[in-house]
This record gives sequence, structure tokens and C-alpha cells, in this order.
Amino acid sequence: MTTMMNDPHKVVIVEDVKLTRDYLADLVTRCLANTQITKFDHPQKALAYFEKDDCDLLFLDMQMPEMSGLQLLSKIRNMGKNPYTVFVSAPHNAAKVREDFVAKPLSEGKIHEALTKYLQTKG
Repeated sequence: MTTMMNDPHKVVIVEDVKLTRDYLADLVTRCLANTQITKFDHPQKALAYFEKDDCDLLFLDMQMPEMSGLQLLSKIRNMGKNPYTVFVSAPHNAAKVREDFVAKPLSEGKIHEALTKYLQTKG
């Protein structure tokens, strides 16, 4: 699959499972050119990042230790940040979110579709 855009994109991935986190980063890199990807294995580490920085695109696991993806997103938004958000989780969690959602297992096609929606919001 070819890359979709040449503008730089700051992407944050918050996923507690290393294999999934790394695979998602690889899929995003394959589908979206010029990405700067920052990965976190724990929601608290992501919160510390958002206290000082922001991103364009946020991939969040729904179920993580100590804090759900929904709780983390609420805290990020309370900081005044509102990145385009894609939740990544088991299919039964889709109804719990208003944001974009990608069901596990991940695939390049699913990530490409989510990135296409993200790019449409960028104009």
C-alpha cells in the first residue's frame, strides 16, 4: 500500500501489549508518510507526555492497567487537547465510543480506513 500524504503527522499510540503496539506503529508507518510516532505502554506515561506536548492522531487501547482508554482520553481533553482519536479494541467495545474505532485483530486495511477518515478531517 502506498503512503497517503507527505505532510508530517504526530502520532501517539497507547497500548499496553508490546506486540500490538509495535504492529500498529508499523501499520501506521506503512500507510502514512512522514509520521513521528511516540509509543506508550502505560496510560500514566501518556498523560505525562500530554502535559508537555500534543499530537495530531491518537490511537488508544480501550482496556489497559489502572485506567481505561476512555478515562485517559477524558483526562487528555481536560488538558485542552483534542487529537483525532482512534480506539483499538475487541469488537464488543465499539458501541462504547463516539470516536473512530478499529476492531482487533488489526490489519493494514482497517488502519488504512481509519487513517483515511483522519486525513479527511485535516482538509
